[in-house]
Amino acid sequence: MQTNQTVIRSATVTIAGKEYVIKALPISKAKQWRAEFQKPFDEIVAALQAAPHIEITNIAGLADVVYAAKDIVFGALELLLQMLYSYSPEVVADAEFIEENGYDEEIMAAVVEVVKLVYPFGTLVGMLTPQPANGAGGEKEPTAG
Repeated sequence: MQTNQTVIRSATVTIAGKEYVIKALPISKAKQWRAEFQKPFDEIVAALQAAPHIEITNIAGLADVVYAAKDIVFGALELLLQMLYSYSPEVVADAEFIEENGYDEEIMAAVVEVVKLVYPFGTLVGMLTPQPANGAGGEKEPTAG
């Protein structure tokens, strides 16, 4: 089976006004990266899953919700930054510049691109989707995820 679908092996992101090309890691390094961040993700998901079961009928209930969310609120952005640095030597080389001039939203967007590289299910879906013959139906831009 032959496909003309392009496999994306990098993502371009902008952080603090500077463009970075984040290259996909080979399988073994991507596997290590996923293993490194599995536990922190599990903890965040567990906290999110517990939150709906907390009843807010009084101040104690509200305190329980705040306590359940504190790790997510206070730790998530730092975790995202560490995930990005761990994945990309291109980005970590500018860590000081990024932390002085970048914004949390930029880090979140960059990590989304990293996740697309590490879990390329969008590319798989694109490869399995029938393409119009002879380019009919317009051109579709390849995506990283």
